[in-house]
Amino acid sequence: MDNQTLYRLALTNTPGIGLAYAKKLLLRFGDAESIFRSDKKTLAATGIPPAAAAALLRPDLQSLSIECRRMTQKGIRLLASNDPDYPRRFHQFPDAPALLFYQGTANLNSEKILAIIGTRKATEYGRAITQQLVRDLAEPGLLIISGLAAGIDAAAHQAALHYHVPTVGILGHGLDKIYPAENWGLSRSMRHQGGLLTSFHNDVKPDKYTFAQRNDLVAALCDALIVVQTGIIGGSHLTVKTAIALDKKIFAVPGRITDEMSEGCLRLIREGKANLLISAKQLQADLGWHRPAEYPGTQSLLPFPTTASSTSHQTTPDRPASSARQPSPKSENDLLQLFRQKDSLSIDELATISHLDAPSLAVTLLHLELAGKVKPLPGKRYRLIH
Repeated sequence: MDNQTLYRLALTNTPGIGLAYAKKLLLRFGDAESIFRSDKKTLAATGIPPAAAAALLRPDLQSLSIECRRMTQKGIRLLASNDPDYPRRFHQFPDAPALLFYQGTANLNSEKILAIIGTRKATEYGRAITQQLVRDLAEPGLLIISGLAAGIDAAAHQAALHYHVPTVGILGHGLDKIYPAENWGLSRSMRHQGGLLTSFHNDVKPDKYTFAQRNDLVAALCDALIVVQTGIIGGSHLTVKTAIALDKKIFAVPGRITDEMSEGCLRLIREGKANLLISAKQLQADLGWHRPAEYPGTQSLLPFPTTASSTSHQTTPDRPASSARQPSPKSENDLLQLFRQKDSLSIDELATISHLDAPSLAVTLLHLELAGKVKPLPGKRYRLIH
């Protein structure tokens, strides 16, 4: 580790030195090492609090060096703002952190970066929408990011892993902890097919202000932001607010007007803060993302419950709207029977044999996967878990 990165770590670790003071000092002195090599009088002239100035005069570089070695052993990289691997999209963000902590393999400067976010109280419909979006968008050069929260965030990361798209979780705490704990296994997989990124030191615990900063980084890092499901109030709206300030493209998935977790999306669309999203193909067209001819993938409309494609899923007085896209026990049993007859099956084979429409198949497979009955394989295939 070079001296500048070590001194930047010392700067961000100094009590009383927040983001504003760190940027002010870096602008004044040119680099972090020069700050620590200055004298008391020079530091006092910058206007920083006396206690902070005193701490800068006696940095514990030995302890920090030990900490840096420990992070290196864990595969954690420190990315200073002048590092070539530092996200270049952050350079357009006024509140970008001077130092990032990164554990993973994904390219943080990928050609296309898409953020998919939403409520922690995701419904089966919201999870299925997320899975289909990622499936239809999967192509080389794409990076999926989210906040590793429960619900839609986790569904986005899971779908990316499933379809072999690199995915990075932006954390609202240090890398010594995973919150919520239920996503520990998911985060472990992401380290190998994506990564974990945070602006907080390893021992920082999750808090209200840390999640607010996490949301800002999600908005700053992406080219476009998709809100799949959200209520009227929620963290997604804070991310949207930052994305608007940064002139990012924002999309929202519509839902029934009676669904609580679709109210926020419908309001964002109605107020002109987000574009209506109906398919991956539309998103690619709106963003000017031209799909490689050799990577056609699958493209279809999102399985909106208000536009069901078969009579069996229509909403009727005795079939409430909220259950229009719930997987039926018969569909699950039929698929399980097919898996017992063959070692593995592709999505196309399942669609042909089962006669299920794409939205119903997606929801049923997701339900079986979450129940631990089937396992996704490379090449959009599934197999039974014995």
